[in-house]
Amino acid sequence: DNLVDIDNATYYFLNASDTSHEFAVGSLNASANWDAVWNSSSYIDAQWNVTFKVIANDTLGNSYSTNYTFTLDNVNPTIQLITPPVEMQYYNNNFSLNAIVQDYTLNYTNYSLFISSVEQSNLSSYPSNTTTHTWNDLVNVSGLSDGTYNLTLFAEDGAANTKTVSTQFTVDKTSPIVTLNYPDANLRTSATNLNFNWTAVDSIAALMYCNVTVNERDVITNVLCANNTECSYTINGLTWADYTWNVSCADNASNVNIPSGSAFIPDWADNDGDDVHNNLDKLIG
Repeated sequence: DNLVDIDNATYYFLNASDTSHEFAVGSLNASANWDAVWNSSSYIDAQWNVTFKVIANDTLGNSYSTNYTFTLDNVNPTIQLITPPVEMQYYNNNFSLNAIVQDYTLNYTNYSLFISSVEQSNLSSYPSNTTTHTWNDLVNVSGLSDGTYNLTLFAEDGAANTKTVSTQFTVDKTSPIVTLNYPDANLRTSATNLNFNWTAVDSIAALMYCNVTVNERDVITNVLCANNTECSYTINGLTWADYTWNVSCADNASNVNIPSGSAFIPDWADNDGDDVHNNLDKLIG
């Protein structure tokens, strides 16, 4: 007041949509420089329009009021990871990073993809705010080394609320290596039940699923094998014939080795003396 002293003043924080709903009411005085603090952080997850109103009275009984409306935003942005997901995923081909960032007043978001150093990053800012940003960037797996990568996404809104989400994914472009241990190449045996044994080695996967093929026919599929550990499966009912067998194993990224066959035959006698293994000859044993 330019002529007389202010006698008292009262402030109100009101719901802008329903001003009969008071969030806070208090007195202002000269000893506090006509200031007051409203602890708006106590309204967890609040996202409201709030009207701030002040009524002042001078010593002559004159009254004056003023108000303005602002947004109370105690809600952090949300980040939904779609690709790669939160759970560990394995990739051997390029893929699109897909994430949805949302907030009432979203104004900034970024991401970084790194292993020992940042391999890929990007950012988007919205000075006038927005409600949704969708990341849909290509991740060039063909240009990345095998290994486990960290992906971190960040978002901030107009009220400086922030959100950070992280996940990991593995790049694995290397196929397993499979060694056929038994039966050996060119083995002769009279056994009709054989324990097929092999070892699969992968640079990343702890476990692999393997298929055993005999004479180009899958005898058993999805045998779970530990990395760099002998794995076996017994095949029964083998009859008089020449056999070629191989094993194909797939790792978590669906990399599959190129099978290399190994031939074995039953033990036989050259009954007709032609030095050829045929149906005129007999099994020994």
